Formats: sequence, C-alpha cells, structure tokens
Amino acid sequence: MKSLRELRSDLDVTQEEVAEYVGVANATISQYESGVRTPSLNTAKKIASYFNVPVESIKFGAKKGNKKRRK
Repeated sequence: MKSLRELRSDLDVTQEEVAEYVGVANATISQYESGVRTPSLNTAKKIASYFNVPVESIKFGAKKGNKKRRK
C-alpha cells in the first residue's frame, strides 16, 4: 500500500496535475495527503484511475508515527 504522496512522487507529478485530472482544488489533494480530509469513493476511484492502481492500494492521509501514549 502506498500513500497518495508516494504515488505522486513515483510518477513525478504535482498536486495540481492530480487535482486537474480529478476535478478538485489543489488544496483538496493536499488535504487528502495530510489526512485532513478523506476523498469520496468516486473521487478515490478517479485518483486510482490516474495512477492506474486499485483504490484499495492507496493510503490516504499522513503517515502516523509511533507516538507513545501517556498514562
């Protein structure tokens, strides 16, 4: 499973290029990458189509670190 950011990096494409293909604002792609927003199923399908991968193989949101919980 790869993050949206990793997929973009692999193809050397910008958020703007993905946004234009999908039909959303540039900031929306940034929000999908950071985990602020989650795309609808239709939007996720368009993103998967752009990268020619299954929807299930895309991880939306930022990578979570191994943060220790305080007791």
